[in-house]
Amino acid sequence: MFHHLRDTALNTEMNPGEKSKWLVRLQSWAVTLLAVFIATHMVPGITYESPQALLVAGLLLTVAYEFVRPALMLLALPLLILTLTLFRFIINAMLLGLVAALVPGFAVAGFWAAFFGALVISIILTMFGPSSAKQQAAKWQANLHRQAEREVKQQPDPSTPGVKRGKPDTGDGPIIDV
Repeated sequence: MFHHLRDTALNTEMNPGEKSKWLVRLQSWAVTLLAVFIATHMVPGITYESPQALLVAGLLLTVAYEFVRPALMLLALPLLILTLTLFRFIINAMLLGLVAALVPGFAVAGFWAAFFGALVISIILTMFGPSSAKQQAAKWQANLHRQAEREVKQQPDPSTPGVKRGKPDTGDGPIIDV
């Protein structure tokens, strides 16, 4: 059992394709912070008074997107289906307004400012944010790599004496029709 845990830990550390969860969260926060910063400059009505307020707003928005938004999406599932998922922009605008209400020094002037700010943030997060699809692809690729390494280790060395080697299949044998 301990060998399996040790091997898993070693493979995780040595494989550059897999990222730790904290690194992914840090990257997500950095991209969200950049998106909020860009939204404050593109959308009139979204302002911040200090860099600290912007940092806290980016952090809270990251937490809200990761933990609160999935619950809101589940609750609003009928509306999401009815509007062909366009209602998610309303949910994102509400979360941006909630962050503005919680962070002193970060302000959103109204619904339309929140809506367009959330739209800008969503576009930037879609383009540059760490997506679960990329993470799943990296994990799948790492598992394939590990499985191939195990298969190579399990094959007998052909140069070892005493290993039976079968005849190569030339395709000249009898045909069996089932």
